[in-house]
Amino acid sequence: RATKALEAFCLLVPEDRRAKLKQRQVEERLFAFAAVLRLVEDGFMTTQFQPTQDACHNTLEACGPYSAPCSQQQLGARFEADSTAVTAKPVGEIEQPLQPHKPASKLDFKSELNQLSQSRRWQLPSYSCERLAEQRFQATVMLPAVGQTFTGEAASSKRHAEQNAACEAVKAFANDD
Repeated sequence: RATKALEAFCLLVPEDRRAKLKQRQVEERLFAFAAVLRLVEDGFMTTQFQPTQDACHNTLEACGPYSAPCSQQQLGARFEADSTAVTAKPVGEIEQPLQPHKPASKLDFKSELNQLSQSRRWQLPSYSCERLAEQRFQATVMLPAVGQTFTGEAASSKRHAEQNAACEAVKAFANDD
């Protein structure tokens, strides 16, 4: 399986890109390739990287239907209302696509904002971050398509500060209409 993973890695990742990767990054990617090959070999994933019908049925039987946290459902309903949004199609006879559970407190607002921007055919948002004090950052997100900026609460890292800014933007657009 390791040889197949290495062959797939070399075939799919251009040589110039492979040369820039650190050894740990190469190992992580080889592990991911090996895991995908195993899932395909074991019949859990198709060669198009989709779960097989049997995998969906077995997961549904073992875990029951998935129910998103309330706040994620509300955000999802907001984005699904946009006719240009891309929605997942169910696999086989499953009526509800399976999704990983993501607690409401760990929503990825930057991804949500990117999805919203793409669904509305806007230019992607850009972020700027300012250091307020040692281990204290405040970020602002700019949406060029609408000419608006949103500033989030200060946080202990740039990543969290950017998430806070994206959260403010998502809340603003989730409430419009």
